[in-house]
Order: sequence, then C-alpha cells, then structure tokens
Amino acid sequence: MSHHIGSALCYYILTEKATILSTTSVQHITKADFETDEMRERVRVYNEELNQNINGASKYLNEEDGYDFITDDVALPIGHQENEGGYFGLENMPDIDEVIESENARVDADSYDKFVGVDVILPNSADQKLMARVRRKVKSDNRNDVKFYNTLKDHSVYEVVIPDVTIDEVEANLIAECIVSECDPEGRQYRLLREISDHRKNADALNVADGSYRARTGNPVPKRTTRDWKLLLEWIDGSMDWVELSEVKESYPIQLAEYAVANGISHEPAFNWWVHKVLKRKNRLIKKVRSKYWRTTHKFGIVIPKSVERAYEIDRVTGTSHWTRAIEKEMRNVRIAFEKLDNVSEEQIRTGKVRPGYSHCSTQIIFDIKMDGKLTRKARLVADGHKTHPPSSITYSSVVSRDSVRVALNIASLNSLHVSACDIGNAYLNATCREKSWTIAGPEFGSDKGSTMIITRALYGLKSSGAAWRSTLATTMEKLGYRPTQADPDVWIKRASKQDGSPYYKCICRRCIAYSRRSRGGYGETWPGVQIKRWCRPAR
Repeated sequence: MSHHIGSALCYYILTEKATILSTTSVQHITKADFETDEMRERVRVYNEELNQNINGASKYLNEEDGYDFITDDVALPIGHQENEGGYFGLENMPDIDEVIESENARVDADSYDKFVGVDVILPNSADQKLMARVRRKVKSDNRNDVKFYNTLKDHSVYEVVIPDVTIDEVEANLIAECIVSECDPEGRQYRLLREISDHRKNADALNVADGSYRARTGNPVPKRTTRDWKLLLEWIDGSMDWVELSEVKESYPIQLAEYAVANGISHEPAFNWWVHKVLKRKNRLIKKVRSKYWRTTHKFGIVIPKSVERAYEIDRVTGTSHWTRAIEKEMRNVRIAFEKLDNVSEEQIRTGKVRPGYSHCSTQIIFDIKMDGKLTRKARLVADGHKTHPPSSITYSSVVSRDSVRVALNIASLNSLHVSACDIGNAYLNATCREKSWTIAGPEFGSDKGSTMIITRALYGLKSSGAAWRSTLATTMEKLGYRPTQADPDVWIKRASKQDGSPYYKCICRRCIAYSRRSRGGYGETWPGVQIKRWCRPAR
C-alpha cells in the first residue's frame, strides 16, 4: 500500500521497466481473468521484460512457485500475498526499502507544504494583528500517522514575513488555527476596512460626455456602470490592495460615496448614478450594510487563480507546484473525454468542412481549496454549456426524492439492515456525450495545446451530461438485476436472500448523499438504528 500518496486505495506498482509508481488506477487479476489466454500471455511478457530490465538479477514472479497471488475473488497486488519465501516480488528486489523510504520522504516534505504562500493574520511582537505571508518551511515535525492527518499534531515550523519587515517562525498548527478563525465555513475570508487611500481608472473608462443617454422623453439618463475603476484600500491589518469598484461599492457604499464627494469624482459616470442616492439614504443603509469585505480572490488565505496561466504563475512565484499538480490530476481523469483531430484546423471545423453539424463549446478550469487540514488545491475542468444551443434530446435528469430516502432509512432501521454510501469519481465521464461539440485545447492539455478536440464524453457543464449519466447508470443497474420502483424511478430494488434463506430486497437510491459538508438536515441527519458505512470502491 502507498499510504502517503492519494486515497486509501493507492498502491505501489512495479512496472515492466523495473520502476516503481504510485497509482490508484489498479485492476486486480481474478482467477477468471487469468484463465484466458490473453491474460496469461500478458503476464508472461511482463515477466520477460522485467527480467531484461533488471539484467536477470532476480525473478520477481517465479512460475515454478505458481501464481498464488491470484484468488477466487479478487487478487492482491504482487507483494501482498505471503508465502514460505516471504512476499512475492519483495524478497530479491534491489534496494526496494531505500526506494520507498526516499519516495516517502519526498512526499512528506511536499504534502504538508500546503501553507507556503498563504496569507494569514498573525500577531507581531507588539501584539498587533497584521497580515503575514508564509514563505517557507524551516523545520519538519509532523507527528501524524501515515493514514490520517490532523493539523493540531503538525508541529512543523514555517518562516513568515510580516509587512513591518519582521521575519518570524510559527508552527503549522497555529497557522491553521488562524486561517480557520478568519474564514467562514465555506473558506471565504473577510477583512475590515481602515480607509480608502487612492483611486485610478483605465483608459477604457467612460468619460463624462459619454456617461448618459437620452430616454424616450428626451431626459438624460446616467449609464449604470462601474467598469475600469479601482480603489486602493488599506485594511486594519496594515495591508493594502487595489480592489474593483463594483466590489467596494457592494461592501462599503457609504464610505465610498463620501470618498467620491470629498475627492471630486462623484460626477464621473461610475459614481454619478448612485452616489447621491446612497448619501440620501445614509442613515437607513448604515444599519443594514455589510461592514466587511469578502475577498473573492482568496480562500483560506490562499490566492485562487482565475485561469490556468495564473495558476502556473502563482506556482512559479511561490516556488511550489500545488496548482500544477491539481491541474495534472484533473487532466488525467478528464482527458478521456476528448478526441484529438489530427491535421484539422480551427477554420476547417468552424466552417463545417470537417465534422459538419458540430458546434463550438469552450472549456475552462475552476479552482478551489479543500478544507481537509492540508489545504489541498482542487481543479475541475468544465464545459461552457451555457454558451451552446440546447440539444434535441431530453436534458432533464431526476434524483431520488427526500421522502424516498426517509422511507428507505426507516425500512433499514426496522429490519436492522446495513446502509452503505458510495461515490463514483468523475461519474459523468462514464457516459457518452449526446451533443456534437468541439473545442480548442488550452494550456492545461500540455503538448496538445491549440489542437482541435471533439468532446466524446458527458463532460461537466454540458446541458445533456446529467441525462446521459442517468441513462448510463440505469442501463448498468438493469444489467445487475435491479428494477426501478413504481413510486420513485430513482429507487432501484432487487430481490435477494439472507444466509438463513429468508428473502428481502436490496435497495439503491440514486444520489442519496449519506454524509456531506453541504448537507444540513435531510440526507445528513443521524438516523436511529441505522449504521451508515462508507463504501468507496472505484466504480469505473
């Protein structure tokens, strides 16, 4: 098992090139699989290539010992089946302990460096709370076990820089505590304003002469715009940021209106249409307005990139590879959804000379931070389905109703049945795309950047992806012997028998979320007498 990398189902894999990889994409060999000539041939070729690459120094899988790693049900990976000589593949492996230990050391040094580049409010020597930036790790003292990570047990020391040019060393658990204390449950960070220091506008900003238009009555009407203006805000922690006018107007309308009047810019089109109204209603608004600014560019103190180029730039500036690895992980999963068209230009497919009937659909990557103690970066590639025309097929996809979930859990509680919850990773990608869409590969595609791609799988964001996935899942459920109930088509049942021969029905509720951070009541409730297990076997 590769405990330090990936999920709980991540394994060390010995390739035919005598290299070691850590991957969750593992398909165990069953006895039925090994009885086929194709699988026997693949195992034979693997052994021959492996022996050649290690110069015949050892035979990792000796045919004379038999293929004991194959079981009647699910086979264990090489190295997990114990026999008289130890573990298959490990007794003669050259320096395998050193290889794994060095890899674990590398992973440990990187896995808990998620705090590098984080902006967090920390007290300085004068007990003033100032915004500080984590620069690097100076000491590694992680007291967690290999399976679970608890931030409070991480006593690693980081070097932080405070705006008053103070360099201090702070433990990881204190940094995590400060991050959580200044964020809401969604990770959004709020800051308190001290004053508005300066303003600026771009060359594209509307001038006073173009700031209004004539209504039908002939009266001038001011244009409602806040574009191309920024304000320099000084925060209570001493830091300063240039923020869009639209965001400042939403959080601090009264302070901004007073600043505009005091600095003689209230006649500008970006201010003229709202400043005087705000000042007129000042006494009423001051009781209701939010007095803190939500930093839309940060989460848990970490800058959230808006594009792939910006993500690469952040990694380059901070000297890390967090966003880069998040993008690579996402592309490994979704690359199957794209088919590259060789020697086909954008002009050819746009004019219909190649693949007529296909429409353009752009894609983008959405970035986020997971609240898992490690501040893991998350990237999700989605299609801009809102820019495409609705497909001719039905796009509606139903989910199990709340009443059906309550009935199912009641039945389980009354009959002492176990309840399991599973999650299918990248579920939509298991279904074929119903729409005819093409796109141009972005920088996240690596060497295929700029290539013309056909979307072949139900990519997240497309209008028909939900319906396509539901149809694929329904077909699979029918093959497994399940049938939808008449009361709810998203509740599937199958007749089964207990060990004593008494009959009962297995029940599957599609999209029944047992426990989730987003669940507040309903699916996330504690149900008396029901034991909910996490069943997360790879579903693809």
